[in-house]
Amino acid sequence: MSPLNDGLAKIACRETFVRAKSGIPPNTWNLSVMATATRLALVRSLSPLRQLRGGERVARALVPQMAGEEIVVENDGIKITCDLSSYIEWQIATLKGYETRQKQIFLSVIPQHRRRNLLDIGANIGGHSLTFARFFDKVIAFEPNPEIFSRLQGNITRNSGLNIDPMPMGLADRADTLVFYQPPAGCGGQGVGSFDPDFAPNNAIEVRLPVARGDDVVKDQGLNPVDAIKIDVQGFEPQVLMGLADTIAQDKPIIWAEFSESTLRGLQASGSRMSQILAGYRMYKFAPALKFGLIHRVKLEPCDGIHSSEEADYLFLPPDVDKLMRAASL
Repeated sequence: MSPLNDGLAKIACRETFVRAKSGIPPNTWNLSVMATATRLALVRSLSPLRQLRGGERVARALVPQMAGEEIVVENDGIKITCDLSSYIEWQIATLKGYETRQKQIFLSVIPQHRRRNLLDIGANIGGHSLTFARFFDKVIAFEPNPEIFSRLQGNITRNSGLNIDPMPMGLADRADTLVFYQPPAGCGGQGVGSFDPDFAPNNAIEVRLPVARGDDVVKDQGLNPVDAIKIDVQGFEPQVLMGLADTIAQDKPIIWAEFSESTLRGLQASGSRMSQILAGYRMYKFAPALKFGLIHRVKLEPCDGIHSSEEADYLFLPPDVDKLMRAASL
């Protein structure tokens, strides 16, 4: 069977093609389903081309982001439900992954003896948690948005055997109930909600959701040691880091964090506090690059410190891991 037909068969036979959210009877949308499935199978069969300049535009022309359509795809043995109106989930469905290279780099710098507990803060539908759970003894996935959390649970259930503990809450510098700015229903990208008012999406719905202090959760759940942390919380990263200050000081986890413009303002407002929390860490930026002006790459670039950073994803390495990585690169 050709790669295209094989891909199409997987989409059709494993319930991995479009399911209408609108409730329209299936016999009225079969042609649309098959057209979407055929284009999706084609794009997925050519997914390595996503690394080429302009490759994503071609994929988007063939399979555009579409409101009201969900699919279930299988990437490297991981099954995950995707909403094609979400940019992140569209990438998972069509290009077989989101932040694939960043995840590879993150995992490559973590020694085998440091792969016990990982905190995925802002887990969304589980795209990162499901990957990490194949390499760590346990992943604790935090997601406060109720709609997204239910989908996270569904994706975990689809992948039995992975030790992921989903927790329906956010993390902050204190236990509280905070206003969460949730995207309106029908808006693509439900995962971009935030506790940060500066990051509120257009026409956001304000709901009050629980947050906990990370150090308290680690202690209550008996999660020591925490070997790695991934944080993507739409501008709320400073509060999360401050709430994990004791864990960071004790366990020295590898940290992957997204810094937006709002995050940077929060870091500046924290003064020396953040520098104290991350004392001894070496900071690297996930820097995009073009090889030969044609092939997309991601590489690590060393940074001077958090107060000289810019909007990007960053990797923070404790001294022992940084020493190993630098020695390996010689």
